[in-house]
Amino acid sequence: MIFRAPDLLWLVPVVLVVVALIAWRGSLPRLVLVLRGVLLALLVVALADPIRPGTDPPPPLVVLVDSSASVDLVRRAAAWRSALALADAHGPTQTILGAFGRNVVIAPDRRLPAVDGDGSDIPRALRLARDLLGDAGGPAAGRRVLLISDGASTVPGADIAAAELQAAGIAVDVLPIAAQDAVDARVVEIGVPAVLREGQSYRGEVVVMSTTATTATLTFGEDDEPASEQTITLRAGRNVIPFSGTAGRPGVQRYRAEIGIADDFAENNRLERAVVVGPAPRVLVIERAPDSAARLRDLLEEGGVQSEARRPGDLPHRLSDLERFDAVVLQDVPATSLSLDQQSALREYVRSLGHGLLALGGDNSYGLGDYEGTPLEDVLPVEMSPPPRRERQTVSLLLIIDRSASMYGRDPSTSKLEMAKSGALAATQALVPSDRLGVLAFDTGTNWMLPFTTVGEGDSLTAIQDAISRIQFGGGTDIYKALAAGLPALMAERGSGPKHAVLLTDGKSYATDEDYEQLVAAARAQGVTLSTIAIGTDADIELLQWLAERGDGRYSFAGQPEDLPRLTLQETEILRDDPKVEGELQPQVERAHPTLRGFVPRRLPLLEGYIATTPKATADVILQSPDGDAILAGWQYGLGRSLAWTSDSGERWAGAWQTWSDSPTFWTQLLAYTFPDPTSGPLQTRLEVRSDGAYVLADALDPSGAPLDLANVAVRLIAPDGDEQTLQLKQVAPGRYEAPVPTTAGVLPTGAYRLSAALEKENQRLEALAGWSQPYPAEFSGVAADPALLQRIAQAGGGRLLTDAEGPAAVSAPPQRDPRPLWPWIAGLAALLWPLEIALRRGWLR
Repeated sequence: MIFRAPDLLWLVPVVLVVVALIAWRGSLPRLVLVLRGVLLALLVVALADPIRPGTDPPPPLVVLVDSSASVDLVRRAAAWRSALALADAHGPTQTILGAFGRNVVIAPDRRLPAVDGDGSDIPRALRLARDLLGDAGGPAAGRRVLLISDGASTVPGADIAAAELQAAGIAVDVLPIAAQDAVDARVVEIGVPAVLREGQSYRGEVVVMSTTATTATLTFGEDDEPASEQTITLRAGRNVIPFSGTAGRPGVQRYRAEIGIADDFAENNRLERAVVVGPAPRVLVIERAPDSAARLRDLLEEGGVQSEARRPGDLPHRLSDLERFDAVVLQDVPATSLSLDQQSALREYVRSLGHGLLALGGDNSYGLGDYEGTPLEDVLPVEMSPPPRRERQTVSLLLIIDRSASMYGRDPSTSKLEMAKSGALAATQALVPSDRLGVLAFDTGTNWMLPFTTVGEGDSLTAIQDAISRIQFGGGTDIYKALAAGLPALMAERGSGPKHAVLLTDGKSYATDEDYEQLVAAARAQGVTLSTIAIGTDADIELLQWLAERGDGRYSFAGQPEDLPRLTLQETEILRDDPKVEGELQPQVERAHPTLRGFVPRRLPLLEGYIATTPKATADVILQSPDGDAILAGWQYGLGRSLAWTSDSGERWAGAWQTWSDSPTFWTQLLAYTFPDPTSGPLQTRLEVRSDGAYVLADALDPSGAPLDLANVAVRLIAPDGDEQTLQLKQVAPGRYEAPVPTTAGVLPTGAYRLSAALEKENQRLEALAGWSQPYPAEFSGVAADPALLQRIAQAGGGRLLTDAEGPAAVSAPPQRDPRPLWPWIAGLAALLWPLEIALRRGWLR
């Protein structure tokens, strides 16, 4: 009870005092006095205006029902009935009912509203509920949201939105809708290279996801060509249907795939993709030796790639000369055969121009080709040092040192022989104690200054170094005799570790090539390799290059005697680290990659060897050896891409890849990954979908790279159904132009779109092509019911995960009660007591 005029209650004690005085002075009966006091007190209480307080209305409640396409009509109707029952239990006037899909619609008339079922935007529905309930506190305290959904949200962040509501004082309860066992098969991808060139052969695949094992009809077509049709057997899960093709003329090529099947969602049975086809590609192949890459070039030509072969010295060192090639191939090319300017130009060719580079391995590449610390190592996705090995084989190194009179020099700092001996001494420090070293000095004869000896430590190492220091000058030069004495001794060395000879000479010898051929071939048959170092221009450079090539080693040129220690030490370190790995192996696919699209990993040919390298931190290892070494690695370098193939192009290790029936497509697809995007250029156009609709955009740059403003820009847009419209774009920012695309209800039809942009300003005209694909709605992309998401929403929203039985009890509230005045009842009681008091006072009841 509450008194509206409590100040009048002070009269109650006054009344009681007056009644007591009357009783003391008068002779009225005691009962009469009591009744009179009660009567007067009741009148005073009635004047104080007492009321019975009412009860507050239930706190506001918003009930949101999932009406997206993932919830079928039966379950949707049942969920709405549950929402109505919950509204009645809570209080219809305090409950807001709504349904959501891709949008949210409130239902003021308690009838299930129509929503866009092509999506399930739970975050948007929760945030709208917050707006409806207002800020926390005041009469709205205790506000709640009840979400009825299967959790198949097509927009991320539902639990984040629930946490925002909880922070605003709004609790979020969740009532799950049971998942539907739908039968659905959908086309999820048409996999083709992102970059295509005219005449290029390629591999592609259509990916179909199915919830059950079944059969279907696949219809596939390109552009306006007649579509092919085949019956496919689908298993539950992911299904890949490969195809091959040849890119047509330059333009935008459209692919379409459709499966014929009776399932629950026909909306996801068709998919289209648009790809820009650029002009025919041109590739520059740098061959280590004449025609050494002839077979590779034939394979590229079969795949639709035109190539031009040059020797390392002919590689352009100016970007303007390289720009006309889409990619460069280095075929087992050592860094020493390229100048610093050439290497730097190749690096900027990839980084700044956005073109491609493919490096092929061999005895003269990567670590064996002195790539370490050069611009070539910068641009490639691998470092030259091989990964650490658990076990290291014993190596055998033979140094064959020319001691002829031409090696003489008065100053030890410029003497060729002294520098050669310094290199040999450095080799003893680089080898480990278990390695074997032999030193053979020669002029017209030979002298074993150090027969093959285990390097060892302490006194043994000192003895070896003393033997090297004792090499003295001699007479003429007979290279053949030196090799004939040294190589058989190296071949006789026991053990399966690497055996390597290094020939250092500044002179010419006189022996026929046939003699050398037989000698070096016998050494190679026993696993012995031979490198040569030419000292000065008087050396027989042609012979030394030939010997290194036949001996599967490296040729180096020492322009100054001071270069000898470095080159000798380099040969020793290469041998010590042993980057070559030989033996039959099956390349393993490390990760899915566009370069391998359409190829079955277990059907890739075998390799016989490769150069071990270490992938860089951000590189993608595409193929690897069973030991985990990179066989094929790639990465994005600036604007372009580079690939490292650590085996060779087929001369010794990858012969099976040259005879492989899919070899043309493989090498073509490998190179195509590095080609520059044909849509790049001073004018670029695209289609962009925003929350307020679809727009066509164009970005323009002048030759200096500055934004191109105040130009006339138009885009021809061809829709999937062939409808064509020309849009005039308006400038909205420096170098940027845009125009809205007319749509129906703000939604673009599903399918592939072709864009052709043209810009004109004064005497300048630019053109650009682009393709864009609108997929089917996200609701049909296989987003499954997610009970775990519903649990996270309830936890983040500070609510509960309810069952159908718990729902009404969780939201029910006592009905609202209005305040009620009590003075009429009190005054009426006083009126009833008054006649009784009169009757008693007058004695009528005696």
